[in-house]
Amino acid sequence: MLINSSKIYDFLAVIFLILVFLLSNHIYYTKFLPQLPIFIFLGFYLVLLLIFNNKFKIITDSNIQNLLLILVLILMLGELKHFNLIKMLNWVVISLLLVFLWSIRSELIQSFLKRYLILVSIILFISIAVMYGYYLEFNTYKYFSYIFHYDIYNRTLNSSSLPILHADSWINDWQPEIKKLTVIMPRIPAHFHQGSLLSAYVLFPLGISMLFSKLNSKIIFFVFVMLLLSLTASVYSIFISSIFIYLFFNLIKKFNIFIIIIGILFIVVFSLLIREIGYQVDTNTIDLPNNHLINYFLRVGSGLYRLGILGNQVYMFFHNPLIGPIVEDYRILNEFLLGSFIFTNGIRAGILALLLTIFILFAITKRLFLIKTNSFRQKYGICVIYSCLLQMFLYQDFGYSSTNGIVLLSILILFINKQSEKNI
Repeated sequence: MLINSSKIYDFLAVIFLILVFLLSNHIYYTKFLPQLPIFIFLGFYLVLLLIFNNKFKIITDSNIQNLLLILVLILMLGELKHFNLIKMLNWVVISLLLVFLWSIRSELIQSFLKRYLILVSIILFISIAVMYGYYLEFNTYKYFSYIFHYDIYNRTLNSSSLPILHADSWINDWQPEIKKLTVIMPRIPAHFHQGSLLSAYVLFPLGISMLFSKLNSKIIFFVFVMLLLSLTASVYSIFISSIFIYLFFNLIKKFNIFIIIIGILFIVVFSLLIREIGYQVDTNTIDLPNNHLINYFLRVGSGLYRLGILGNQVYMFFHNPLIGPIVEDYRILNEFLLGSFIFTNGIRAGILALLLTIFILFAITKRLFLIKTNSFRQKYGICVIYSCLLQMFLYQDFGYSSTNGIVLLSILILFINKQSEKNI
């Protein structure tokens, strides 16, 4: 019997998945680490895990899983038009990751999600303790400040520290009765590059765990509290939309396809109309007489800028909808690979990838709402997942369209398929 049946293999598989998430290029400290050795190390690690697995499958019984793999292969071929071998290799690794996930026991994936969420929540707790302690004049920050790097808007917490954790922008609390800012708190993304990544890298796997695993309720509560204290707008948008979906669950379940179609049409029309305004917003040069307005315009400006990016993404796709736009410098194209996962894939590989992405979204959400829930936690887990899917596919795929985002999407499809088999 091969090693894949042993506890050693199970342990190595879980460690590998944790490393994939902790060494992503969306993690703050990795920009100070050599990327190529990390990529080679994880690549060899993955190949060894596949070699010692005697049950790996390329084609599965799930049509959605197979379609996701086909989409990844189409996106890989889409890189041929720019002769970008590095990007092609990345898609090869992603396809191998999907094969690996579909070949291991679902209990291992649940074990990974549990340990990953605990680890991330602890990192968030340390970050929050540092920043809240610093600005509320507690002493907690001094115990961790040596691993916290903060140098934004000419304010420095500890610029000589090890760059493991950081904060990325300000949230101002204006009290008009005394006409001054009394508390200046930063948005806290912990070890991620931006707070916007928390929804893709923490809330999305949390929703999956709430629905499909027996994750301890205390852990779920702790992660939720840490996310709320991160003061991140993308996290709050998921919370608000998931509560709305929970309140109108049956109605949204009934009109799911209609909601998605309207959502796609809305983002296309609205983002194209506003793209010139949004894309020209420069939040670094806003000069306002009242300081309390600064944070408001920073956040609104950031939102308008994202809409501008989305509008340019749609506009760029229609330049060459057949195979996606061709540019001389790939760095120019990178500017348009942020916004809607649907149009990101359309730009990467054309109309076929775009239509397949839409079909996968329809298939996932339809199957998601067919799952029978037995508790508030499971039902709210569906609401969180659905909110994340809408965010990913419609208006903000930052983090979701990365390797880790596609891995999480694959895990969701895998669990939905296994749940459907139980219901048969």
